[in-house]
Amino acid sequence: MGDVDGIAHARWALGRIALAEQDPQLALDHLGASYGMFMQLGRLDAISIVGIHFGQLLLAMADDGGDEATKKTAVEILERSRQGLPQLGQVDLARQLEVFLGQVS
Repeated sequence: MGDVDGIAHARWALGRIALAEQDPQLALDHLGASYGMFMQLGRLDAISIVGIHFGQLLLAMADDGGDEATKKTAVEILERSRQGLPQLGQVDLARQLEVFLGQVS
């Protein structure tokens, strides 16, 4: 009880399962909760990785009838991931995300 890191990891796993099962709303709930917990913990590794999936899902929802505020939030999350990835040794992934963000903006 109270293991925020463990709960965040579990919600991350549940979010990935929901994505695989094509349940975007459930995925959004789990990924959003996980991302928020990892932000509270300051876990750069998890923020960067979960942020990629969470940001892309938010962006897809914004493109599918969402609003500009959702798109802006998605881009901010993805940019945060892009900035954190090189510190984790994920330079190639950061470059791919940079290209993706260039196409979005």
